[in-house]
Amino acid sequence: SIPTQLGNMTKVTSGFSLASNNLCSDVPTEVQALSSSVTSGWDVTTGNNNIGTQCDSLAVIVPTLNPATTSIAYSNKGYSGTLPTQFGLLTAVTSFNISHNNLNGAIPTELGRMNLTRTFDLQSSNLSSVLPSELGRLFNLTQFLVRSNKLSSSIPTQLGKATRMRKNFDLGSNSFTSSIPTQLGGLSKVTSGFSLASN
Repeated sequence: SIPTQLGNMTKVTSGFSLASNNLCSDVPTEVQALSSSVTSGWDVTTGNNNIGTQCDSLAVIVPTLNPATTSIAYSNKGYSGTLPTQFGLLTAVTSFNISHNNLNGAIPTELGRMNLTRTFDLQSSNLSSVLPSELGRLFNLTQFLVRSNKLSSSIPTQLGKATRMRKNFDLGSNSFTSSIPTQLGGLSKVTSGFSLASN
């Protein structure tokens, strides 16, 4: 975040830049007041700054990630807010773990683009709405955990296409309705951790 003490720089008349620093939160009023005297070169919000977002929001993190990154590991970090759709652009990811956070909203359909993902873990993250059928495109999955959220509606039949699944296919403790899809019989290589309990 931006310290209020920068507002003491009342002599600045040109060239005040905080761009491209992964800054978040709001611009303090003491700092914003300087903009009236800076006649040129005032730049606080551009680059990869995320002014106006919470510092504990994943929206601050995503723009800083290398597109070639293979591992997303933000379990139990206290993040809030929604899951950014931009995660779906990280198509080299093989391990995706944002479990045990205090998120809200739905799982973005765009995550179905991460088709190299083998481990997908969003358990205990307070997510709601439906489980996107687009996640059925993650054909390389070996583990899939979304237990202990607030997911509802039906279980996507497309998940039965994840025939490389080995263990921990866990959709327990949600609010899924309707019948168990017959297509889940395609997960014939699972050896342990298959759970649809408490739905």
